[in-house]
Amino acid sequence: MAEETPNASRMIPRAMRMTIYVGGAAAMWVCLGLILSVPDMHAVIAGKDTDPVATVLRAAMGEWGFRAVIAIVMVSFLSCLISIQAAASRLMFAYARDRMIAGSARLSRLSPHTHVPVAALMAAGIVPGVIALCGVWLQNAVNTIVSFAAAGIYISFQMLVLGALIARFRAGSPRDPLRSGAGDSPSTWWRYCMA
Repeated sequence: MAEETPNASRMIPRAMRMTIYVGGAAAMWVCLGLILSVPDMHAVIAGKDTDPVATVLRAAMGEWGFRAVIAIVMVSFLSCLISIQAAASRLMFAYARDRMIAGSARLSRLSPHTHVPVAALMAAGIVPGVIALCGVWLQNAVNTIVSFAAAGIYISFQMLVLGALIARFRAGSPRDPLRSGAGDSPSTWWRYCMA
């Protein structure tokens, strides 16, 4: 994903950390605001109010305000979906270009008009769509898909850390691009692995 990013070894880890900091702070702020805004906390704890977020939004903004917030949330989800589809198609295209996956000939082809890997984009949209449609026929499929997606995020991040650790122990300590000096302290390679 970082092919066009200038100075990617410094900018990508910095951007990822800022995303975690800003996203985490915003999520905690919203969560605290929603908790403090619950009109009847006893009903939530007792299980009588099964959707306290909707209750808070309806109490604060009315039905039309609630619908407006839901529309904004849907737009943000659609934006995330499109960005994930673009990232997945880009990854498929990169693997296909290096002949590392099945269907490389088709997935590595760019459209002559748009210069976009159309087959990879379609695969990145159709495969998750088919998986999501399995929820219509399979029991608890939605819970399984959501659980796998949530676990998959953490597993994919840990695979990066594991790869960096393996590279570190095989090839010795790399020069840390996030540090101005050429130090070789344990914190240097640990920060390299975590970046």
